[in-house]
Amino acid sequence: VTMKSTKASLTETIQYLCRGKVLASETRELASVSRGKIRPGEGEEWLNEQMYVPPLPPTNLRGCHLINVLYHVY
Repeated sequence: VTMKSTKASLTETIQYLCRGKVLASETRELASVSRGKIRPGEGEEWLNEQMYVPPLPPTNLRGCHLINVLYHVY
């Protein structure tokens, strides 16, 4: 099976909490890098690949138990 493409994404997830439980959440993609297809039997390594990270406001919410801001690279 040929993989059509590969992609790495930086996402931001905001969780809104009440009494320790997530009531709602929203996720958005902040940046991504894509590559082309990979044919059967082939491989690919991502070495020193650069991804632009946009400027983001501070998410230091010390003492706040109502909002969680999480960042992930997938």
